[in-house]
Amino acid sequence: MQAGLTAGDYLGKWTKKNLNCVYDLFFAVELPTLVDINKKRAGGTRTGFEKICGAIPDSKYKIIDKTNGGSDPVENIRRQVTDNLTANPGAHAVLGSSPFSDGDAIAFTKAFDTAGRGTDLKAILPQGAEEVGHSYIRSDARWIGSVGYFPERYGVLVIPAAIKLAQGKKVAKEILTVHEVVDLGNIDRIYPIKK
Repeated sequence: MQAGLTAGDYLGKWTKKNLNCVYDLFFAVELPTLVDINKKRAGGTRTGFEKICGAIPDSKYKIIDKTNGGSDPVENIRRQVTDNLTANPGAHAVLGSSPFSDGDAIAFTKAFDTAGRGTDLKAILPQGAEEVGHSYIRSDARWIGSVGYFPERYGVLVIPAAIKLAQGKKVAKEILTVHEVVDLGNIDRIYPIKK
């Protein structure tokens, strides 16, 4: 849930600062088949955003179900984004949430560009901060950041816990990384460009 809340808070603060919390649509790439995870990530994002900008009207909240339409999530995202843009030609301030991967957010962003509506996407905040999205964070102003899950840090957390378990000691039920938004201001420190 923390990653979702972090994403929503960051996107909400960006929207308040840059759009005074005025937007036409809020697109959320979701994975409703994974009910608990979807609730934590997508639901957390919505909750965090609404704490800053108020409730998102249901008429503005558009779920992009990455499983709807076939086995290719990229195509499903592209088609649904395109359909929603076609149905809403007057929407010129659109926000995006992609709580399952930066790859989904790339498909989302490309759908706007392909539809000739790239400038209508004001901000997208995925979750993952995966390598595939780093160039977008660095070069596409619409990518205001991505919530880092930092799998490269897992070993530092779980190896000591595994040792304690092997010694018969108790460990926490959950061992979690601290999530933070990777954005233009910190990406080069967290993920320096490989030379």
